[in-house]
Amino acid sequence: MSVGRQLSIVGFMLALAAIDFGAALMAQDFADRRRLSTLLVGSGLSITLFVVYAVALRLANLSIVTMGWIVMLQVAVITFDVVRHGLRLTAVQWAAVSLVIVLQVFLTATTQRNDGGPSPYGPEISVGQTSATTPVRSPVTRNTTLRATETAWSANRS
Repeated sequence: MSVGRQLSIVGFMLALAAIDFGAALMAQDFADRRRLSTLLVGSGLSITLFVVYAVALRLANLSIVTMGWIVMLQVAVITFDVVRHGLRLTAVQWAAVSLVIVLQVFLTATTQRNDGGPSPYGPEISVGQTSATTPVRSPVTRNTTLRATETAWSANRS
């Protein structure tokens, strides 16, 4: 993956975190003051979040974009609570927060789209597959197909 594409993905993650953080602040303000203007701004931010998320998913996998966004959002929320609301965490709590964030960054950074060649971590399995070579229909698809078949059989009998 090119450096430009990676920077674009990180930029989208940052934008998602900023928009989501702004929407969260609007929700908090609306809960406190019940102003229609806050509700409208928050709703607009939520719609913008959805659109930016859809565009970001055209560049990277769902897991990469989502985990990066969530890590950045968590950092923003904790920083906001520490600075604005005087949140005090013990050393053990800070260690736990740091460990969770480091592990999420690790998960995000090591998850890549496999565009060619074998993966060093084994075969990739997509949704609806039990192995890399055996596709299986989901239960929803099987049930829908079964109902359609039963409906067709009952219609032919009458």
